[in-house]
Amino acid sequence: MLNFTGDTAEQIILFCKKEGYKRSYNKVYIAKKLYEAGDFIDAECLWLTLVPKEKVSRATVYLVLQWLVINDFAVKKLSGKRMYVYRMK
Repeated sequence: MLNFTGDTAEQIILFCKKEGYKRSYNKVYIAKKLYEAGDFIDAECLWLTLVPKEKVSRATVYLVLQWLVINDFAVKKLSGKRMYVYRMK
C-alpha cells in the first residue's frame, strides 16, 4: 500500500497533467481520506467522513473513486451481495 505523502499527492497531480485530466482538489483530498481509512471502505462511509469538513457530493466521491481505480491508484472489490469497497494501492 502507498504511503500517502506529499509524493503521492504529487503523483496524482502529475498524472492528471500528463494524461490531460482536470487537476482537482477533490481527487487528492478523497484519495487522502481513502488512504487514512486504512482498510477497505465503501463509498457511502467514505462520503460520511468527508461531509462534516468539506462540501463534497456523493456523486463526486463515486466519480473520484472510479477514476482512482481506473488509473491504478486504488483497488475495488465486491463485499457482500451488492456493495463495493475501495482501498488505496
